[in-house]
Amino acid sequence: MTGLSPVPALRSEKAPAERGDSRRAGWALDALSLGSFVALGLPDGMLGTAWPSARQTFGAPIADLGLILLISTIGAISVSAFVGPLIRRFGVAVLLACSAACAALAGTGYALAPHLWVLFAVAVLWGLAAGMMDGGLNTAVGLSGRSRLLNLLHAAYGVGTAIGPLLVTAAILLSSWRSGYLVLAVLDLVVTALWLRQRRQERAAQDAAQDAPATEPAQAGQAAAGETAAGHPSDAWSRRRSGFVVAAGMSIFFVYTGVEVAAGQWEASFCRGHLGLSASAAGLATFGFWGALTAGRLILAVLPRPVPPSRVVWWGSGIAVAAAALIWWQPGTPATLAAFVLLGGALAGVFPALIALTPLRIGRGRSQHAIAWQVGAAAGGGSGLSALIGLLIGVWGLSVLGPSLTVLAVLLVAGIILLERTAPIAQPAVAAGPVDLRIGSRRRYLGRPDLTAEVFDEEGYYRRGDAVSFADPEDPAAGLLFRGRLAEDFKLSTGTFVRAGALRTALLSALPMLSDAVITGENRDEAGALAWLNPAERPGPVPGPADGPVLHDPALAARLGAQLATLNAGRGSASRITRLLLLTEPPSLDAGEITDKG
Repeated sequence: MTGLSPVPALRSEKAPAERGDSRRAGWALDALSLGSFVALGLPDGMLGTAWPSARQTFGAPIADLGLILLISTIGAISVSAFVGPLIRRFGVAVLLACSAACAALAGTGYALAPHLWVLFAVAVLWGLAAGMMDGGLNTAVGLSGRSRLLNLLHAAYGVGTAIGPLLVTAAILLSSWRSGYLVLAVLDLVVTALWLRQRRQERAAQDAAQDAPATEPAQAGQAAAGETAAGHPSDAWSRRRSGFVVAAGMSIFFVYTGVEVAAGQWEASFCRGHLGLSASAAGLATFGFWGALTAGRLILAVLPRPVPPSRVVWWGSGIAVAAAALIWWQPGTPATLAAFVLLGGALAGVFPALIALTPLRIGRGRSQHAIAWQVGAAAGGGSGLSALIGLLIGVWGLSVLGPSLTVLAVLLVAGIILLERTAPIAQPAVAAGPVDLRIGSRRRYLGRPDLTAEVFDEEGYYRRGDAVSFADPEDPAAGLLFRGRLAEDFKLSTGTFVRAGALRTALLSALPMLSDAVITGENRDEAGALAWLNPAERPGPVPGPADGPVLHDPALAARLGAQLATLNAGRGSASRITRLLLLTEPPSLDAGEITDKG
């Protein structure tokens, strides 16, 4: 709030003159981010399909696949500890370019490997690439508060894991499994070049803005994270509490990914060895789980009204417990297969929602590091818990999958409850009434400081003159409602502000016979209105007689008076009309009585 307006300021990110270019640039950056996550998912989908052919090439035992996955996971977890500092030092674009370059080197190593030890060696590069890409993009998008893009990112990862087996299968049919990884290396080189190009564009934009006097509108991101000028509520926590909350968050990601990966990796074996399905049927059943996971994220991303992340977490984790319990119960093969699909759909939005909630829980400062740590914990849970369930299956058989998933799902819910009690979500402050919409911008009037001072506030925000309010004060993501032009507002003699736009809208809605109205009463005791009849609504010809520009008709006055009394019932002086004059001629654009904006 700047103090230059009678209502608090609500800011967005771009000025009107910048909106077209920034929108195109934003779309391009979003597309690059989604494409990068598709590339992230490709090797995860390719390895399992390529391994039978690859191990024949090197004469390796089938169990060596687990060693490759373990080495890759260690690489991903190791680099996740440094993602935050790397972003602060080099920026997101450089980090992601390095990630894609590591993936390109790893793909080339797989394509050209003369011995099995080369696959083990470059598995570290796969882990480093995944850790930087996963942690970097999740951190950047999570801090922006864009839950839709988070869901799209993880849906894009699912697309990559689905395309990966098809790419390897085509490569094997045409030549060798190696050619599939060569194609992947080329794709990663393209991604590398695109992120380096993005970095050059960011530097050019920074150089062009060095002489701009406006401050960066960081307050918008802080408000999205529940922060005020005094900081985030978590700033007052003790070191012990802060450490506990971060560790609890990492544990939740560890358990969540364990549920997701274990269900996806072991479902085919469960369907074949325990339910007695054929290989093709088991494959379709597994596709149902991953398909529901990806489709759920896509649906959450394209819903007209975003679902609050907290609701996604609570409902998703709760339904996951029910689905896992149904798999344990096994009331029949169709119901059990449906339970896997339900589990995938329930889990779909939980991971992105947990990322989106992290800045609200612990603030932006801690989240710059913690989100990457959470992603690293997720990588460890995906491989570690899935491997643990594999050991249990080796001892007690495939029937242990249902109980294992149920226990993990219950632990997930318990962890969420614990985190909610120790680190409740800090909701951004939402004004109850209309607010002044202001937009951050570096642009100014060239050589006209007087005009600049007239339309920009002290902090460099462009004053549009529009009053807006939240459609749902409990859910800021639901959008804004236009409440009129602030330039039309005025004060009564009592000092009360009249919101002319809102009062005009209420008047025209309550009196449909009116086509338009101008609210009057500045410095008077009560508000009034000059209005014109709507030809389509009035009964019969124009009433008369007319006294100059003012229309007199007792019957019409009685009818409008009754409607006006209904409108005014229970309203204060600033929201009721006590005088209404009907004019015979509409306002003239040529005479300057009205503008093209009203």
